[in-house]
Amino acid sequence: MSLLLSIINNRTAKLVGPIILLNIIYCFNNLALAQGKDIQLWNSAIIDWNFTKSWLAELELDYNLLLSEGEGWHEYATQPSVEFYPNNSLDLFTGVYLTNTKQNDTEDTKEVRPLIGFRWNIIKPERRVFLRTQVKYEHRFFKHSTTSTHENIGRLRMRLDLFIPITQTSYSVDKNLYGISWSEIYVNFDNEIQEKYQSTFRQYLGLGYRFSYSWRLEVDYVFQAARDAITDENPDTLSHVLFITAKYYIAKNN
Repeated sequence: MSLLLSIINNRTAKLVGPIILLNIIYCFNNLALAQGKDIQLWNSAIIDWNFTKSWLAELELDYNLLLSEGEGWHEYATQPSVEFYPNNSLDLFTGVYLTNTKQNDTEDTKEVRPLIGFRWNIIKPERRVFLRTQVKYEHRFFKHSTTSTHENIGRLRMRLDLFIPITQTSYSVDKNLYGISWSEIYVNFDNEIQEKYQSTFRQYLGLGYRFSYSWRLEVDYVFQAARDAITDENPDTLSHVLFITAKYYIAKNN
């Protein structure tokens, strides 16, 4: 089994270069075609606590807003979650995402979104690159303020994450500048929910810096493809996003 995993990791590592190149070309192509697309700013603050060797609790706070012209979309969100690590290759997690969103000038929505999923570390963070995949199921419960109607929908999110240390030899070392690339696909199982941005695909490309075990900062460009299920005009929406994330890990007990 260890030999098989070693072969898989070595072959996967050879694909890292082409993956990086394709992501860079894809993102710069989207930037070149930016005219006429939405411009957004996403802000996220995350607090993590490894309260035992195998368990982690997380609290995420988000504020996202539309910067380009148009109706003033913005949202506040919080996500408490817990993660379990049965071994150094697999992460299991569950949580709930709570949002309050101004969809347009006349429509506000509230959402409760229970979620469950796993991550598989294809190439572990102590190696020269860190490659992992994530699969997450969410069930979305929506309430519309103007009509007091309710909707719910299930969806699957599948993501591939790549982290590349630049100033250190490993992603898990302090004082490390690292590159970031994510690709995420959304699969909806039911009818569309009436919201302005129902994501179908996201591509992330950016940089992060690990100041210490406790503090990390990441800045990403995100290209998002989504469906506008509120209006019948131009339902396919493309967005360019500046995504800023600050992470704080509560120090481990010695």
